[in-house]
Amino acid sequence: MFKNFFYIFTLFFFFNFSHAEIIEKIEITGNDRVSGSTIKVYGEIDLNQKNDLDQNDLNLIIKKLYDTDFFEDIQAIIENNILKIKVA
Repeated sequence: MFKNFFYIFTLFFFFNFSHAEIIEKIEITGNDRVSGSTIKVYGEIDLNQKNDLDQNDLNLIIKKLYDTDFFEDIQAIIENNILKIKVA
């Protein structure tokens, strides 16, 4: 019984959270201290190189931006094929 539950949970998690979305545009808000291009550089965000992002990619972008110590709060979501980054 436990094995079946584990397999179903694993499949559910894999298919629901591992899909990548195609990013067509980046919107950055709240960036009073540094420019949007600087945020892209520090977050290593390059749509020419890779424009399909999943939750792991978003988490990595957020981590890299926190590592700069420029921001106290960072949010990154994908909505309608737009990567929206909000910093404060």
